[in-house]
This record gives sequence, structure tokens and C-alpha cells, in this order.
Amino acid sequence: MSHVHPSVRVPETSRIGKGCLIQAFTTISADCVLGDGVFINTYCTVGHDAAIGDYTCIMPGTGISGNVKIGAEAMIGGHAYVVPGRKIGSRAVVAAGSVVFTNVKDNTTVVGNPAKRMPCLEL
Repeated sequence: MSHVHPSVRVPETSRIGKGCLIQAFTTISADCVLGDGVFINTYCTVGHDAAIGDYTCIMPGTGISGNVKIGAEAMIGGHAYVVPGRKIGSRAVVAAGSVVFTNVKDNTTVVGNPAKRMPCLEL
């Protein structure tokens, strides 16, 4: 069972997986797919046709634009922004405040505006 705060409206065309937690004042747009165990913190925006993989965490104030695809177990830091149509790989990390203009590969950490790879921060 998922927990969606009462302030969050989920369109009938969007699907929320099992065990998700969506915090207050988040906006989910049309035709979105959230996998199982996704955590979306407060004041986030998920644009139309976005897909968020299983067990991904999105921190407060983050903007996920339309048609963005995020893999499983990714971590998107607070107040980050992902421009339309980008792909964030599985287990990727987008640091807080980063702006993602390019695709991010699996197991990659990106930082800054524009977001750039930081191998020294990768596990």
C-alpha cells in the first residue's frame, strides 16, 4: 500500500507503485509511472509522461520535467531540476541544486549547473 498525502492530486492516467511515499504539496502530472517504493519529498513536481524507477528517492523542491525517465534506486537531491526528455540511470546520484541538461548514466554522480560528472564522489 502506498501513502500519498491528501494535498497531492494524482491524475487517473498516472500509476503509483506499491509502497510509495509521496509527501505534501507535490504535483504529479498526467501519464506518469512511479515504480514500487518510490519516495518523493515535499514540494516536488513530476511532469507529464515521467517514469520513476523502483526505490528512487527525490528530495524536497525538486523539479522533474515532462518525459523524464529515472532508473531504479536513483537519488535526486533537493532543489535539483531535470530538463524535459532526459534519462537518469539506475543508482545515479544528482546532487542538491543541480540542473541536469544531459542524460546521466547508471552509477554516476553529477553535481552543479550544468550538472557534470564527479567520479571522486562515486562509490
